[in-house]
Amino acid sequence: IQKQAVRDVMKLYMPTLVYNEPGCVVAHGKEICALGTKAMIVTGKHSSRINGSFQDVIHILERENMPYVVYDDIEENPSVETATKAAKMAVEEKVDFFVAVGGGSPMDASKAISLLAKNPEYIENAQGFFYGGPKLDWYPIVAIPTTSGTGSEVTPYSILTLHDSHTKASIGHRIFPNIALVDAGYLRTASYAGMVSTCVDALAHLVESYLNTNATFYSRLYAKEGLQI
Repeated sequence: IQKQAVRDVMKLYMPTLVYNEPGCVVAHGKEICALGTKAMIVTGKHSSRINGSFQDVIHILERENMPYVVYDDIEENPSVETATKAAKMAVEEKVDFFVAVGGGSPMDASKAISLLAKNPEYIENAQGFFYGGPKLDWYPIVAIPTTSGTGSEVTPYSILTLHDSHTKASIGHRIFPNIALVDAGYLRTASYAGMVSTCVDALAHLVESYLNTNATFYSRLYAKEGLQI
């Protein structure tokens, strides 16, 4: 039993620092800005501006005198091409950390963008690097989720669309965000349909986690609590 407990603990690895509280983005602005010298905000065109998360990020960056650029062209199911375009901009602007704001798409994309920006020699062969290249370092990432259910703020996965093969696949690099800031207040402006869809997404992840062949006693504690909620 003792050996099994040790094995279970070794499988439970989630190095992301998580703040789950109202106003956490503004409250932890100094920690966010301590990650680098110039930020790129990675987001979409609309929802982050409607729910206030985008404005909160701008506020703390300007409050801390942190230079930043905005890449707000992240589409639903972001592609390798989008990550490449954003990484080129990040390299040109000398960005050295990323703030992802929104649902799973900006967060997944920011991981791929960060990896590519840190290793610009692979930009011209981004797809090969993402799915078969060497395992290299990346720039720090802050994840600010504004939907329920993606989980990308605390997982190492980055799923991108591959247009040439008409499919989606997770890149072959495990990239955990450094900090996740979870403020349920950003859900106030979500549509009813959006809330239902992302809550069902969360439910599906919980079921998957509980039934996964790699599940442990400890990971199932989290899944049970989520299922009860």
